[in-house]
Amino acid sequence: MLRFYDPDLKVREEAFALLGDLGDPAAIPLIIQFLGNLRVEGGFRAAEHAAKALESLGANEIVKAFRRTIHEGDLNALETLRPYRKPVIEALIRALDSYLTEHIENTARALKALNAVEALPKLRAKLRWAFFTLSDKTRRA
Repeated sequence: MLRFYDPDLKVREEAFALLGDLGDPAAIPLIIQFLGNLRVEGGFRAAEHAAKALESLGANEIVKAFRRTIHEGDLNALETLRPYRKPVIEALIRALDSYLTEHIENTARALKALNAVEALPKLRAKLRWAFFTLSDKTRRA
């Protein structure tokens, strides 16, 4: 069993590398959800390792589209991600825990564009917590 949540950061890193090295495209949906782990834990950022694994699997466009969505708010990039809707929504839900307000705002817009009702509990909790730091435009969305 791959240990993406192992307390040993090296074990986590190796789990992502292993999936990328195996070359099995069936692993793509499993890895995508970790693109949203934007926080650094003890020097480890799961999103970076997930991106490397996806790139090893030839899924560069997925990584680029996800980054454009989160960093630039490019909702057109969601078209590339639609075939992986469920893991993308999971990744976006995880991205709501970003330290950056811009990431949170872009993620909320992306979840809305995907009609991701499964994200509503997390969105509500996050938006209540961050209400005063988010822009007026995002609060009205």
